[in-house]
Amino acid sequence: MAQEISTTNYGEIFICDYCNSECSPRYDDDGVLTNGGGVVIGSYAVCPDCCDQYEYYKDGKPSYDKFQEDIDNGMRKDSIIWYDRNKSFAENGREYRIKTYGTPDLVTSFVSFDSDDEFFNYLNGDVNDKEK
Repeated sequence: MAQEISTTNYGEIFICDYCNSECSPRYDDDGVLTNGGGVVIGSYAVCPDCCDQYEYYKDGKPSYDKFQEDIDNGMRKDSIIWYDRNKSFAENGREYRIKTYGTPDLVTSFVSFDSDDEFFNYLNGDVNDKEK
């Protein structure tokens, strides 16, 4: 049976998995957010600054162009979740975590498995192999 070894709750912290930055919101002179958005690619959160750097936006809008080869090779398009460009990286991250995990907190868990099969069953959602 899978057994949880430890869990750590880091609270409401939102860090880009590419640049390790909190990507603080920036506003223009009129108070309009200038670096809103970001994207989740699988389990990686990417801040809007990195989205710009890696050209994930085209003409200011989300673009699948940079992911096309991965999509052609089997990556599911629905594993790319675009954040709202009118909200900060942290606001988007908070909403995503609440919707996905039921909490805005960053929580990591280490789990021990008796076999590779048990591990793959766990990853595929076989709740019979999950024990706390």
